[in-house]
Amino acid sequence: MGRTMMPPGGASADHHHGDSETGIYVVSGTPEFAFREHHEENPSAGTEAVPVAARPAQEAIVVNLPGL
Repeated sequence: MGRTMMPPGGASADHHHGDSETGIYVVSGTPEFAFREHHEENPSAGTEAVPVAARPAQEAIVVNLPGL
């Protein structure tokens, strides 16, 4: 499991996590997620988002993509 802090207006690069499934719990804020090939973003103009992600894999699998 890992906690992420997403600043207002922030977004990750396009990526996926291979065959690893992901479960997400949003602690605060209103982040947006799309799954499989995806990116995360926080469209809020003034509120940090704090999601927690859980995956069954022991290593962090991240495959960056050139774009969606």
